[in-house]
Amino acid sequence: MKTNILPKNYNFFFLEKLHEPTASSVQAAKAADGAANLGFPTVLIYPQQGWQAINPIHLFHPFQPQKPPENVIKYYNFQDKLQVAKLRMPWHIDYCKTKFTNSNTVATKYYFPFYIRATTKIVHAWNWNFIKAAIKYGIPAIYEHHHHEDKQFEPEIVNHPLFQVAVTVADTVRESMIQHGIPPEKLIKIYNGFNHLFMQRQPEKAAEWRQKLLQSQRSQLVVYAEALNKFKGKVLETHPRKIDGFLETIEFVQQFSWENRAAKILSYVDERFSSAI
Repeated sequence: MKTNILPKNYNFFFLEKLHEPTASSVQAAKAADGAANLGFPTVLIYPQQGWQAINPIHLFHPFQPQKPPENVIKYYNFQDKLQVAKLRMPWHIDYCKTKFTNSNTVATKYYFPFYIRATTKIVHAWNWNFIKAAIKYGIPAIYEHHHHEDKQFEPEIVNHPLFQVAVTVADTVRESMIQHGIPPEKLIKIYNGFNHLFMQRQPEKAAEWRQKLLQSQRSQLVVYAEALNKFKGKVLETHPRKIDGFLETIEFVQQFSWENRAAKILSYVDERFSSAI
């Protein structure tokens, strides 16, 4: 008798709205896209709320990976390999403030064990509840944590063999995570990836913006694209204004594609799990 073997995916879980871009959504979207571009069957899973989530068909087939919507592809510059899946949340979810009407609860205690687990090879999440759910149901997990939080990580989770690696982007956050229970040997610091589209020159648009922004006969324009958080570091102190070294810095940064980042993270995953994706 022929048996059907379900395909296994590298599933990224992101419990925020993907169509309302934030720094967090860009990180999650590009991280998933980078893994997909390496050839791993990858699904970025995120919630859908409102009246669009109310569809009887979704009651019988709630988990349906598919090509991202065109507006999402265009905004995040996705290539053609990543799939997305919407977790439909009825209108009252997150509006009624109870444990059982929380999107976290619905996603980890309903959708994941009953509809997603069977096709999941690895969980990659920014939400700690998804990491705990993955470990509970026997799925290896990768945890990303980019900001300071005063919470203790459960030793039975972080010391579990299925907890593969925790990822952060700053030394100070790494030290905080260690203080709150993450084993140092399971914790890596790796910067976010670099989108190569930013290196494409667009002289006409650049000239238009210079005309809008430069006033009072000024000729120099500096663009800073980052959050103003102390733990990110002090750029002017560590990188004072100078010409020497800037070209080398640009060449160095270009190495950090999202694909390279995904490959480095997966190099810390047990080969039994990563090779089977």
